[in-house]
Amino acid sequence: QDLRWAIGQVVANVPLDVKECKSSWQETVWSDASGLGGAYVLQERAVRNFRWRPGHEHIHVREARAMWAGVEEWLRRREDEEGLVLKTDSMLVYLALREGKAKGLVFAAIVDRIASALQGVDWRVEWVPSEDQVADGPSRVFA
Repeated sequence: QDLRWAIGQVVANVPLDVKECKSSWQETVWSDASGLGGAYVLQERAVRNFRWRPGHEHIHVREARAMWAGVEEWLRRREDEEGLVLKTDSMLVYLALREGKAKGLVFAAIVDRIASALQGVDWRVEWVPSEDQVADGPSRVFA
C-alpha cells in the first residue's frame, strides 16, 4: 500500500460498535481524517489509522486520502462480486465521488484514482453526519 503521505500505519485499538458498520447488501468502507491523522474502517475486518507527514494539506485532500486507503484495502480483500458503500462525513469528498469530478490537482487525482479502481464494481458513496462517522475515533487517536 502506498502510504508515502503518511508516517506509518498502525492498527487502531479503538472499540467499535460493529453492528453500526453493517450494510444490508454490500461491504462498507468508512473513512475519516483529522488534522493529525486519518483512518478507515472496513466492515468488521480492518481498522487502520495513520499519522500524516508534517506539512499542510487541505482537510478534504486528507479525507480523500483516507478513503483511497480504505478502498485499496477493500480491493485487496474483495470476495466475488460483492459491492461497496463508501461512507464519508466530508461533503466535498461525497460530491466529488458522486459527480465524478473535483477541483484541485491532488484532490482530483485521488478522486479519479478511487473511481478508476472501482470501475466494474457496484458501488455508491453516502454522506454521513460526523456524529455517526464510525471512523471518527480511529482518526483522532493522534490528537
